Amino acid sequence: MNLKKIVSLVFPVVIVIIIISIYFFLFRIYHFKGETMENTISDGQYLVINKILTPQQDDIILYFGNDFKNQVKRIVAEPGDTIFIKNGDLYVNSKKIIYRNQINKYRINSYNDSVTKVILKEFLSKEQRNFNQNNFLLLLTPIQSKKISKYKDVTLNKFVIDSSFIDDKIICLEEISGRNSDFFGPIIVPSKGMKINLNLKKYINFEKFLLLTENKKELVQFKNSLKNNTEYTIKENYFFVLNDNRSNSNDSRKFGFIPQKNIIGVAIRKF
Repeated sequence: MNLKKIVSLVFPVVIVIIIISIYFFLFRIYHFKGETMENTISDGQYLVINKILTPQQDDIILYFGNDFKNQVKRIVAEPGDTIFIKNGDLYVNSKKIIYRNQINKYRINSYNDSVTKVILKEFLSKEQRNFNQNNFLLLLTPIQSKKISKYKDVTLNKFVIDSSFIDDKIICLEEISGRNSDFFGPIIVPSKGMKINLNLKKYINFEKFLLLTENKKELVQFKNSLKNNTEYTIKENYFFVLNDNRSNSNDSRKFGFIPQKNIIGVAIRKF
């Protein structure tokens, strides 16, 4: 067998190995499904995931979720940051954070039928325009809400769940009041080396948090440390993630923080 023939046989194999290596170690393609990231990522789009970038605030990440499935969310807070949500507005380290494409639910009150028709025609599909009432809810981005607020005879208010409504499924490290997706915190995102002085309530919440994140290794270390003292040092970094479609609250407001080890990579392209 001559050299040319050997090369012709080996070359395709080498190319396949290189492509597989790139996929598994540097990049991967992820098929996104759902409405949790509207208007940023649409149902059915594909994402290019970079596995070597260090995740940080504002990144959209792919991670292994506590439901044993891969999930896509936006990092809104890094380890050590303080999260606070009031009236559906997000504050990180006391600074209000608004993302251009994030969607919130707004209540529209229109006192002009012709204006109502214009709004419905622009912001709803044909299938959704089958009602005549002038009081309705819309999912809007901040830019869209500003546009509607300029119409005459129209009032617009962000629709939030009242703070008196408590959702017991939300977990936290500290006692907080008004625990629901529109009123949350303040709470510190756990970071590696952070020390927690544990009373019984904090112990229960933190154990629940570790169970929900499926962080079994840290859960074992956590339980072992409590045999000798009431202080625990967190062993790794965590992140707080939200959907860009904020009306869908299946994010850190429900299931807690994301361990850094669960992050697969950062989305750098969509198509």
